[in-house]
Amino acid sequence: MFGSQILEVAIGIVFVYLLLSLICSALNEWIAQATNTRADMLEEGIRRLLLDPSYAEKFFAHPLIKGLATHGKQPDWITPRTFALAVLDMAAPGFLAPDKDKSSQKILPDDNLGKVLSPLISHAQGDFNLAVKNLENWFNEAMEHVTQWYKQRVRVILFLLAMGATVFLNADTIAMVQSLWSNEALRTSVVAAAEEYVKQNPNANGQTALDEIENRVQGLHLPLGWLAPSGQLEFPNDPVRWFAKIIGLLFTAFAASMGAPFWFDVLNKLFGLRSSIRAKQTEKTS
Repeated sequence: MFGSQILEVAIGIVFVYLLLSLICSALNEWIAQATNTRADMLEEGIRRLLLDPSYAEKFFAHPLIKGLATHGKQPDWITPRTFALAVLDMAAPGFLAPDKDKSSQKILPDDNLGKVLSPLISHAQGDFNLAVKNLENWFNEAMEHVTQWYKQRVRVILFLLAMGATVFLNADTIAMVQSLWSNEALRTSVVAAAEEYVKQNPNANGQTALDEIENRVQGLHLPLGWLAPSGQLEFPNDPVRWFAKIIGLLFTAFAASMGAPFWFDVLNKLFGLRSSIRAKQTEKTS
């Protein structure tokens, strides 16, 4: 019974972390679209890759790339092959000429980009597909760095969003644990809500609307928000309680910033553990 109670409290807390993570992910996605963050990061990565601002301008003005732009904004995704073809056409048009002598010294410009492309094209020995493949690999390696820049930026943004959502909702981990531990009816309802969510969303990749997530959070009836039952704002009234409140809020913010896929996986494992415990208990009583 005691172990089951601990497990149910853990399920309840993890479910709250999952919902907060989903809220932060939805807000981050909205911010990324509104500020064109992905396109900006991609553009910056390609500008660094091409080494010369004039080449970058030519690249983004190339019909293959310009055709991917929407509403006057740079594309936020370019396939490796499209990149390779655009760069070859821009910097090494001689590679497409009928001349059989396709040495890199003959077809490439004598500048920094030409020096970078030289080993990639020379290695192809006149094979167009191999040259394109070499450029694709070069692009993919560079985009791995861009992805890391983007992930680092997203981690910072997610934590700031998690901190904001946590403080706004007063989602204090310590207070929530105390409520779930002492209130069996609340604990049962939260676990049931978590179980229902997992059944309706069998994987972590499904998209959940922000208003639906907010409704689920409100439906948990946990001690969230700063309003007392009387309708007045209620804050800790001594330094010790303020310290506990800050620790509880920080813990929630860090947890929510870890991302929904992480907590979705943890929640599924907790339900799996709960099922196995129940199965063993059933075997003992039968």
